Amino acid sequence: MKHPRLWGIATWLLSAAAGGAALILADFGAPAWVLALLLLWVSTVGLPTLLAALLVAAAYGRAPGLNWPSIYAAIAIMAAVALAFQVAAFALVSRLLKRRRARRAA
Repeated sequence: MKHPRLWGIATWLLSAAAGGAALILADFGAPAWVLALLLLWVSTVGLPTLLAALLVAAAYGRAPGLNWPSIYAAIAIMAAVALAFQVAAFALVSRLLKRRRARRAA
């Protein structure tokens, strides 16, 4: 896989958009098949973003010594952690694919 960082950033944007769209569309009564497609994306390629969002949401207001100033700060932290998780996941997949190709070539 070439350019894993770029793929990580692109899928992070798509995953954040899909997750947000799923939440908003669910509130307005979208068809179930639309939500199923969005959640399928978020639960596969967008899993690192989803896990980061859940991690920050679970820690929001519960961690001792962390004084969360506002929801906007939590959203910014969530976005940064999600980006880091997504890029790290694509870097790991890229590294594993390179190792697998090298073993097959040998």
